[in-house]
This record gives sequence, structure tokens and C-alpha cells, in this order.
Amino acid sequence: MAKRGTQLELSFAKRSKESNDMKLKEPEKDVLGRPATKGDVGLGFRYGLDAEAAEGSVLEVDYDTRKFMKKGSKTEAGCKWLWEFVARLDVQEDGTFEMTGDKYQRAFDYNTGKWTGVRNPCEFFELSLADKDEEAAHRSRIDKAQQHYKSAGREYSYQGTSFEGKFYKGMPIGLFHEWNYEDAKFCSGVVAQSVFWKETKVHVDRWCLEVKGTLPGLHPGSYLLLGNQIATRLAEKNNAYNVAMKGVLHRLGSSYDKVRRDQLLRDQMRAYEAFRPSPRKKDKKSAAAGCASLTQFFKPKPKTADAEDAGTTAPPTTATTAT
Repeated sequence: MAKRGTQLELSFAKRSKESNDMKLKEPEKDVLGRPATKGDVGLGFRYGLDAEAAEGSVLEVDYDTRKFMKKGSKTEAGCKWLWEFVARLDVQEDGTFEMTGDKYQRAFDYNTGKWTGVRNPCEFFELSLADKDEEAAHRSRIDKAQQHYKSAGREYSYQGTSFEGKFYKGMPIGLFHEWNYEDAKFCSGVVAQSVFWKETKVHVDRWCLEVKGTLPGLHPGSYLLLGNQIATRLAEKNNAYNVAMKGVLHRLGSSYDKVRRDQLLRDQMRAYEAFRPSPRKKDKKSAAAGCASLTQFFKPKPKTADAEDAGTTAPPTTATTAT
């Protein structure tokens, strides 16, 4: 019988013994297991399969495709974002699926050659664990975000405003994206088809997911998706990105098992904390830079969409969703 629990494949850069603050050497591979580029320091954490994979309860996700929307933006080609996912995937008998949950911004590289604003994914796992009733929390979060948009976000976000005590600047909290994803392999033997991806910005680093499509060949049931995705801008004039996701898909059963889901998240946190580098000491300058990490790349003109936040849609004033 396969050993239970999560035994993650983790790839971290070796720590430098020559530095008291344990600065990292450049890793050989990035979060997607590809040759690392300059600036990938500290992002060596990768998801892997546990012993239950032999039983078919865990699948490796390798989802490399393109997403696009009709609304344009003025983001430079080559800019990229690193996202972290904690999502629920429900698959029906006919292969249709719905995905809900959280998408977090973990880092970005606005054509500087290195990641900026890097976050510890355990912070995000803790936020997702805090939701006792995920569906109710999801609705509440979107409602609060849209109220903020109407009261302050729409008018002040591009100059700078705050939400729940946290300053931000750029795309207003409460807006959402609607993306079409090209058909592509999702995991072994399964191709994701007709994927329509809606995501609402509900906090400075957090988005709520509402994704639909088909996954023919995937066993019906409920799953937990844990993974990260790099979105890379393809061209300045066209609002399209290459999106490459690596992660794992844990089968929770024929119905959603929140106890199992929470345990898997805790296992993930322990595995990451066991291998992550010691935190560096931050001076005031670096701390300020971290706080401003989401605003460094904005265009100077107000109401210009920010990078991957471009081409956004405001929350509808009626029951009809704008497209």
C-alpha cells in the first residue's frame, strides 16, 4: 500500500556558506523546472508527486498554453508574473469542470531580468486555510471588493488608495479579467478544452477564480489543485500571454473533502518550510521596496491598465456581466 501523506519534490538553490544572511546562489532550474535565468534566486520550490501517485489519486499538472482577451493593453513583451494557485476542481461525468478558489501573485519581473516582490507561498496557504466555508468566503470577498471599487477603487486606485488597511496602486480591487485559453494538454492523457477563465481581484495580491471548460478523460470527482504558473506577455499590442503551469492535482473523492484538502495544504506548508532558506534581514529601504512591489511597473498616466492587470472589466451595475 502506498504511503499516505505528501512527499514533495523540492528543488532549492544551495545556500551560500560565505554569507551570514544565507543569500542564495542562482538555482539550476526555475519553478517550472526549466534552466533558471538571472533573478530566479529563491524560487526553486517545485511541486512534485507523492507516493499515492501510483494509485492514481495524484496527477502531475503540466499545463502550457496561451490566454488572450479582446481588450488591449500597453504592456511590454517579455514581462512575466509568477502566480500561486490553491483551487478546487469539480469534474462531471461528461468531462465539464468548474474551478474555484484562490490565485495569488507571488512575484513579477517587468523586464528587469529578476523577480521582484517575491512572497513566501506559505503566506497564501495560510490565507486559504483560514476560509472555513470557502464558498461563502469567496462570495463575501467579491462583494467587499466590488463595494470598494464603487466607493474608492474606481476613482483613486491609479493614484494610490488603500483596501482593508493595505496601500495599493494600479488596477482597482473589484475589477475582473475574462480570458480565453487555447486548448492544450493539462495532465497525462487529458487535454483542457474550451476553457473560459474569469478572475476577480479581491485584494492587493489575491484573485478569486471562476473557471469553466472541459477535461475529457479526467475521472469525475473533486480535486485540489496546487501549483504555480508563469504568465509571460507575448507582444505589446496584443493582450495575450503564454501561461505555463506546473503542479499537482489531488483527487479528494467523488465529493469535496475539506478535511483532506486542509491536511494537504498543511503538508505542503511543512514541506516548504523545511527546505526554504532562512529569511534575510530587511533594511528600511528594502522593506519599502517590497511594499511598493505591486506599483513599480505602472504607466505614469492614470487609468492605464497595469501589465497583466490590463484589459480589465468593471463589476456590472446590473445582473449582466460585461464582456
